[in-house]
Amino acid sequence: MLYHDTLTQYLASLKRRNCSPYTHENYRRCLRALGNYLGDRELEQIDLAHLRAWIDLAIKQKLSPNTIWTKVVILRVFFNWCVREGFISTSPAQRLDKPKLPRRLPKALTDQETRALLQAAQESSSPERDAALIFFFLETGARRGSVASLTTNNLYLEEGTALVVTKGDKEIRLFFGKVTIEATKKWVTVRDPERFRSSVDPRSVFGLKAAGIRQVLLRLAKRAEIQHSVSPHILRHTSATLRVEQGIDSSSLQQIMGWSDIRMAEVYTRLAQERLKRRALETSPMNRILAID
Repeated sequence: MLYHDTLTQYLASLKRRNCSPYTHENYRRCLRALGNYLGDRELEQIDLAHLRAWIDLAIKQKLSPNTIWTKVVILRVFFNWCVREGFISTSPAQRLDKPKLPRRLPKALTDQETRALLQAAQESSSPERDAALIFFFLETGARRGSVASLTTNNLYLEEGTALVVTKGDKEIRLFFGKVTIEATKKWVTVRDPERFRSSVDPRSVFGLKAAGIRQVLLRLAKRAEIQHSVSPHILRHTSATLRVEQGIDSSSLQQIMGWSDIRMAEVYTRLAQERLKRRALETSPMNRILAID
């Protein structure tokens, strides 16, 4: 069986399993890129050397360790599925090494950057949508795929909740308060599905796919004069950090953020402590008395 034919069957299986559109697109893009690299090849002819060469190419292209790690995971999942389906006897990705990822504290926006981003959203060419989008990300801590796939039938503004599919194809409920409710209501009032791109579901709350959301954030960050990249995940980090600073317990934070492991909450506790340390140094009484910059 040709690799491309197998891939078609695999993508169909993802849809039957009701995987999120974000997960489906990630797997489709990665596995089609591998297919383009391999050419018109029989599945049984693909071995570990081919996969290593493709990963080596990604390294030469200076893709991030996180991106390469994701590619390796997708290859392992795909070829394990091929084994279970009986297309091949063993997975060529079984011994494919994952890069060691640096253990760093997640990045979060400062309070000043957060306010600047919100102001940029409110002054953009689509202020209702952009303001609602930023408020929604910051308050719910949702992932980009969840926001991109959120539809109007799963948005409950009067209750301040939304039902989304998140990482691992888990269905979770998001919660948001008065400010986000009002901002989203303003957007919904002027929201016009006829102006969405043809590839976007007319029921989409924000009318943006995952890539479109990232472009909006890049544009707003530039307008806000933030000197580093602002991604949906940085907004997620910021949301979690702000909750920790306000004293939320680890168990509640885990449920709100949709983590499977409570140890993730400890990471944000350390990040909140780092932010607190910076604030303490910035407002040092001795620096003020001695006029130290």
